[in-house]
Amino acid sequence: MFRLFFLPRPRFLLLTVYDGISEREREVLQLLTEGKGNKEIADLMNLSIRTVEAHRASVMEKLGVNNLAELIKAAIKKGLIDVNET
Repeated sequence: MFRLFFLPRPRFLLLTVYDGISEREREVLQLLTEGKGNKEIADLMNLSIRTVEAHRASVMEKLGVNNLAELIKAAIKKGLIDVNET
């Protein structure tokens, strides 16, 4: 007999896909909106700071924004982040 186990999905998988933003980019975006800096995100996700910066730049380009404030505003408006998690 087989048993099926359903594991809880990470909060990032519950978010809407928009403009080809990857799962990893959404994770970085969520952490940015929680007020975390690039170094802190890099430490939390076991990435280099340059990788975090690259993900951030990629998301900004995909959303057509130029700074962090615009990025957060666009992410909230488009439903890319979970504001209840912050």
